[in-house]
Amino acid sequence: MYTTNLRRIDDSVMVAVSPAMLDPLDPRVGARIGLSVDSGHLVLDPRPLQPG
Repeated sequence: MYTTNLRRIDDSVMVAVSPAMLDPLDPRVGARIGLSVDSGHLVLDPRPLQPG
């Protein structure tokens, strides 16, 4: 399990994620991702649903 710290940036809270964790998802800096909570777990989805 990878662990990290939450960081305050202005009025937001950021999570730093190791590139090794992201490589299999092939994300790009600035990419839009989905974010949800499922059974108490924070879930990041590299392919968020498009509205509409």
